[in-house]
Amino acid sequence: MFLSSELQQPAKTPKIDSFLSTRRCTVDRAHKLNDLIAKMIVEDLRPINTVEGRGFRQLLEFCEPNYTIPGRTFFTTRLEQMFVDIKNSLQKELALTSFVALTSDIWTSSRNESYLSVTSHFIDNEWTLNHRVLTSLPVDDRHTGENIAAWLLETIEKYNVHPSKVIAMVHDNGSNIVAAAAKNEAQHNWVSVRCAAHSLQLIVNAALTSDSAITDTLAAARHVVEHFKRSALATSLLHEKQRQMSVSEHQLIMEVSTRWNSTLHMIERLIEQRWPVSSVLVDRSSSKKSGVLALTECQWEILSNLKELLQPFDAATTYVSGETYITASSLPSLIHGICVKMTAEEDDPAYVKRFKETALTQLHDRWPLELSQMTAINRNMMLALSKAAILDPRFKLKSAKRELQQYVSASLQGEAVQQLATVCAAGSMAVAEEVTVADTDPVPSTSSAADHDYFCQPTAHSASSGIDELFRDSGEDEEQSDTENNDTVEADLRQFLQEKRLARNQCPLEWWKQNSSRFKTLNRLAKLYLAIPAASAASERVFSVAGLTVNRLRSSLLPEHVDMMVTMHCNADLM
Repeated sequence: MFLSSELQQPAKTPKIDSFLSTRRCTVDRAHKLNDLIAKMIVEDLRPINTVEGRGFRQLLEFCEPNYTIPGRTFFTTRLEQMFVDIKNSLQKELALTSFVALTSDIWTSSRNESYLSVTSHFIDNEWTLNHRVLTSLPVDDRHTGENIAAWLLETIEKYNVHPSKVIAMVHDNGSNIVAAAAKNEAQHNWVSVRCAAHSLQLIVNAALTSDSAITDTLAAARHVVEHFKRSALATSLLHEKQRQMSVSEHQLIMEVSTRWNSTLHMIERLIEQRWPVSSVLVDRSSSKKSGVLALTECQWEILSNLKELLQPFDAATTYVSGETYITASSLPSLIHGICVKMTAEEDDPAYVKRFKETALTQLHDRWPLELSQMTAINRNMMLALSKAAILDPRFKLKSAKRELQQYVSASLQGEAVQQLATVCAAGSMAVAEEVTVADTDPVPSTSSAADHDYFCQPTAHSASSGIDELFRDSGEDEEQSDTENNDTVEADLRQFLQEKRLARNQCPLEWWKQNSSRFKTLNRLAKLYLAIPAASAASERVFSVAGLTVNRLRSSLLPEHVDMMVTMHCNADLM
């Protein structure tokens, strides 16, 4: 018996519409969608009321017809729950480390609300450098040193971090935060470290006003840039000249006082566009009414010399602003390298000599590389930076004078002995176990978010901008001796210093990870001092996130929710 042809025909393939119309959104899938939407709000810095937007709801209805999206209140509560989870995760991370360095600064939102940003920096048991944003704490009281010191303690207490666990606080040169750092240094032995990037810019600003030839030339340069920024005709003619002369069609850059290295960037762009700019300015049809004069040959020469003078500061600022690599240990060598660059030569023009003399004086005042030049204000900071440098296998403080090297070595030995004594008193036999020890050498500004987009991201360009030249210190490696390596502090330090230094492009933390068992009396001190950042750029970067969070689309966002959104966004990997 044969089947009919109708029975033998294959079944028709169902259309996708049939699946979409019958698929049900399970409870688990709905929960997952809720979590993903909450994460999107955090990671993309979207307003919470995005979930109530008509277009967003239409999109989800099309993609997931059987999913009912909750409202703003639900997601506010969900984000608050996620914030608690992130704070708990941060607390666990900080509990596993023995030493923490902090950076801090104060910023003001577009709604004239003030926030204190605090970041933490530490090296974990795997010798990995970590940095975490702890808070953007809303503060409505006066920004006095006493209040800031109390807010800092309040922040670390939220994460169960004892004050004795904090080794240093990095901050800018504002008088109020300097006073706060001094208070916590006196009470809790936190080393007060002034932001290297901010200090370098103060030095640059002082040097740029050291001679009238420099100030007059910069004023003329700003006038030229402003003319092209204001005049559509001049800008159009500039583009035409750029094409005719086969010059890159770049816009001119205006110097901004709150942006680091912006003077150099203005000069570099002007020099790049010299001939198109000059050609436009000699055309009286574009500059007659504005009264803008072309720069003279002498002024172009001054700008060229200023470019060379400012480049070392730009390279150093970029380098010390990094977060993903060790920075404090490099500072003595960087400062030594800049000092060499700022040494005046006989054939230097008078204005160049004054620039160099001013910069050199300020460099010595802020970072004295000789023991006799240290003061009560910078002594603790310089000792901490020197200890970081001597424990970095790339530098070992070779750029410093012999007297300072010996003093820092003796101080490290005393500190290591104290740690060993603490371990023994606790009944521990393993030197490598984690303990918290106080420093053995204690010596008893407000900005807007828009003002803090000035820091430089560390890039590969810094290497080609003269950073390698700054690291050419004058020290040489000592000849290795046959000293037997034993468990004494003195022998460990002597053996460490006698070994050949690493190349600068090698990772000091990877070296310590591989060699920590050889230097048991030093490895914990290395974790302590190498974690200190040279600059407070981490806190400055929080301002950029906060500026995107507090905007006209979120004009009613509560200050505590600003803290929540910024902290969650900066620690999004913990979600």
